[in-house]
Formats: sequence, C-alpha cells, structure tokens
Amino acid sequence: MDRYTSGTPTKSLFDVISKESTTEKSHTVQWIEAGEISPFGRNDTWGETSSYSLNCASRGRRGFGLLETIVAIGVIVTGLFAVFTLVLSNQRTIDAAKLRFGGVSAAREGAEVVRMLRDANWQRGRAFDDGIITGTTYSALPKFSDGAGFTLHHGVWDFTDHETQIARLPSGFWTNATEATPPTPAERTPYRRIVRTLPICTDPAGGSARVILTEDGETCEAIGAERIGIHVVAMVQWNHGGSTQDARVAADLYDWR
Repeated sequence: MDRYTSGTPTKSLFDVISKESTTEKSHTVQWIEAGEISPFGRNDTWGETSSYSLNCASRGRRGFGLLETIVAIGVIVTGLFAVFTLVLSNQRTIDAAKLRFGGVSAAREGAEVVRMLRDANWQRGRAFDDGIITGTTYSALPKFSDGAGFTLHHGVWDFTDHETQIARLPSGFWTNATEATPPTPAERTPYRRIVRTLPICTDPAGGSARVILTEDGETCEAIGAERIGIHVVAMVQWNHGGSTQDARVAADLYDWR
C-alpha cells in the first residue's frame, strides 16, 4: 500500500513514537526550568524550597569580622589571666602556711629543749637551772650533737648573726648551726632562732607576785629576791614575700620539785 494518499503524507508508527518522545523531553525540560520537578521525581515546590535553603545557608555561613575576633581573644585572655592569678595566689598562701608551720615547730622545739634540760638536771641531782642560765646573759642558741644531745650556747645574739641560722638534721631535730656552715649532712632552713631564758624571781616585798627579769645583767639577788623559775621565750624569724615573719612560744618553768 502506498504511504501517500491524495497528496497528504501518512504518519508511520516510527514517526508517532519519535514525536511523543520529543514532546515528553520538552515538557521535562520545561518542568525543571520552572522548578516543578526534582531529579528524584515530580515535586512542584522543589525549585522554590531549594532556592530558600541555599539563601539561608549563604546567610548562616557569614564569617566573624575583625572586631568579633578581637573581642573573643580578649575574653579568652582575660579568663586565662584570672585563672593564673588565682593559682598563683593559692600557691603563695600554701607556701606561707608551710613556712609558718615550720617556724612554729622550731619555736616550740626551742622551748621544749629548755624544759628537757631542766628535767635532766633534776635526774642528775643538779640545780634546776644548771646550764640554762649562765651569768647574766639570757640569750641562747640550742645546738644538738649526737654525743651530748642539746646544749645552750649563751651570748649576745641578734637575728642578723649567722649563728642563729637553723639547720635540720636527718633525725628531724632543728639545731642552730653556730657556725657559718651547718654541720653535714644537715639541711639549711630559712629560719633563725634565739631562745631567751629569763629569771623568774620571788616578790621582793614578800608577796605572792612573781617578777620576770627582762634585761641582760639583771639578777634576782640584786633586787633582794630568790630565783624560782625560768621564763622561756623561743623566737623564730624567716623571710617570705619580701617581709619578715616571726613566731614565738613562751613557757614558765619552775623548780617545783
């Protein structure tokens, strides 16, 4: 059968299929351009939603400016400085507490040394103040040695004298070096110690009061009284933070036996 009739061409099946396919492709392109279809299927609002999401993302990705960066760095530095200052202050407080504890311990030991010497004099049948008060100089430095134990070295001492420096022995005792170099293997400490052994006298008027002599050269006999005890004042000094710190321990020791 002839494909052309009355001068009008007749469509073949191939032509019809090709035209429909072309039409569908054209519609698909139009839908994508209009935002009416997504790559994953028909979605009339895909183009508008995607455009809104991109705009929001673009606005959210705006970076920090120079001013915001400087302010953030300033806040971080201020916080770190505050933390550092707090840590440093706490460390200084801890160091000061440790030094004071050691100073009080050294002063307490100085007073106990005098008490121990008094008790030892009783046991040996000596005068209670033997070796504790010698002459009229009432300042002394406690010194420890393995052979003799503690003894008092009397003299006119001042905290600027190197003899007042305390050394810590391996046994745990604190001893005044009484030399420029502490004995080996003693450990030098930041403390200096002086012990005052002041006479306690009876009342010259015959009353019940007690008189404590505070100056070198004074004696109970000179005021017509009797020596009945010792007023011990153990003084310790050390430096911390550019200032001088001190600790004192006092005790009254009597010849009550």
